[in-house]
Amino acid sequence: MIANVSNTLKKITAAIALMTVAVATTAQTKSASSNVEKNNQQKVNTMNNISYRGKVYLVRLDNGVVFRNTYSADGTKMRYEVLEGMPVSTEEVTLMATEVSQGLHFVSWVEKSGTTVSHVLDLNTNTLKAFWTWQDANGRHSELHIGTIELAPATAK
Repeated sequence: MIANVSNTLKKITAAIALMTVAVATTAQTKSASSNVEKNNQQKVNTMNNISYRGKVYLVRLDNGVVFRNTYSADGTKMRYEVLEGMPVSTEEVTLMATEVSQGLHFVSWVEKSGTTVSHVLDLNTNTLKAFWTWQDANGRHSELHIGTIELAPATAK
């Protein structure tokens, strides 16, 4: 009889443990779902906080490359111009961006060539971290650079 009671208690304990896990999982799922909704709303609202909108920056990277980045008034597009350190080129790209914290932005785009570019733009310290990838006959490549940014007049070179 004691063995039966012991087995019954073990089963009840296991059932309670399973119910506890189920309740906790349901709560976590609801919380995660709520967080996803909040994050999506933040993504929608984040373009309102993009402080580089409508501005022009000179970007100087550690490899000697200098760009002029001109951001659209709504912050969804950017025209970059290579000024030094690489063959001169220009392109307008569509941005995917978010403000990570006040003055700190993550900005990413894909160029016509297939090159992908991501920047962490820190307008508090006027610095930038740039990562890009590209494909050629030898495979996929990537580079990481650091640099400085400064406000520039729209017509400055």
